[in-house]
Amino acid sequence: MLSNAFKFTPRNKSIRVEVATKYDEMVEIRISDEGKGISKDKLPLLFQRYTPLSGSDINYQGTGIGLALSYEIMKLHQGEIMADSTEGQGSVFIIRVKSGKEHFAMEDFAEHQEMHKSASHRVLEIDEVATTGEANDPVDVHEAAKNKLLIVEDNEEIIDYVTHILGNQFEIQTAVNGQKGLERIGQFHPDIVLTDVMMPVMDGVEMTRFMKENFETSHIPVIMLTARSQIDEQIRGIESGAEAYILKPFNANYLRAVVENLLKQREIILNYFRDKKEIRPELVKITTKDEKFMRDIVKLVEENYSDPTFNVEKLVEKSSVGRTVMYNKLKGLTGSSPVDFLRQMRLKIAANLLIDSGYNVSEIGYMTGFNDIKYFSKCFKAQYGVTPSLYKNSVRSQA
Repeated sequence: MLSNAFKFTPRNKSIRVEVATKYDEMVEIRISDEGKGISKDKLPLLFQRYTPLSGSDINYQGTGIGLALSYEIMKLHQGEIMADSTEGQGSVFIIRVKSGKEHFAMEDFAEHQEMHKSASHRVLEIDEVATTGEANDPVDVHEAAKNKLLIVEDNEEIIDYVTHILGNQFEIQTAVNGQKGLERIGQFHPDIVLTDVMMPVMDGVEMTRFMKENFETSHIPVIMLTARSQIDEQIRGIESGAEAYILKPFNANYLRAVVENLLKQREIILNYFRDKKEIRPELVKITTKDEKFMRDIVKLVEENYSDPTFNVEKLVEKSSVGRTVMYNKLKGLTGSSPVDFLRQMRLKIAANLLIDSGYNVSEIGYMTGFNDIKYFSKCFKAQYGVTPSLYKNSVRSQA
């Protein structure tokens, strides 16, 4: 609540904090300010989730969860919280809690670390009340890591909120503006970028446009967060190349759904290029640069898959990109490392040969660049769930 008071009170105006005892058993904390005030129609909704105090004023952005969190904390402390406000004059928030600790049960207490852990997950709880590599493959140190999320945002409250929502799913780093975001992208190589629109130095739209025009970063999906609800601003964001545009304050489950949808795009792109599945073009969200990159890589594999010495190093050598860009591009677009993608392509070609040719399993294994037939069978079963022989027989029996 103090944070809100500082946020909504202009310079040269006052904020006052008073602490007093009431009836020898209550402690009252009163926070008053000379800020912009809160409209009467919002006062009844003040402690509900996603009720922003800022209205349409983009200079005062928030998540709409801070007061809801305060309300929940007061409930845990068996206290109460009240508010009164006059628009244009300021607000008064009153917290009342019982003194001492005799009114708590023993199970209400926890060790400091447990309390810290509980508090760190509290925002999520408010929002949710209703609701392997093969032994013979080169070791890829990136494979065991979480997906990476870069948050480009100058509002710490929103950074904390997003971190609570997605922290278990992503390794997260942050940047305070678009310029710092571009620097961090080159070091961190995120799978998704989530950015505010309004920021100092470089805003989110300019940063996104730069990302999408740069081949090395054009594959990274961008989610824009903004308090600007005007349709012209949303169009400007999408035209910069952003994959999604979310208005503040936003629902945690909605953000998760958007993120999951962007990650599923990898599977769609993988199916489209590796498996050549018929997919409606509008479902394949990929830039022109990245589509050309994928087609070039697939063509190189199709021209060289039978050569057992054709590995990632040879693929990089024959392509027009470096190893780091190759890794980041393939991982970002398909979710697979170059080692995995090359193996998957070979196995897909082998699966087609098992169905359409008269060659036996050993011949097809050698034809697709595998020197070890046992390893070929092991990889095939890992990808398709059955051995090459069973796959060949089951598909032909269904024909």
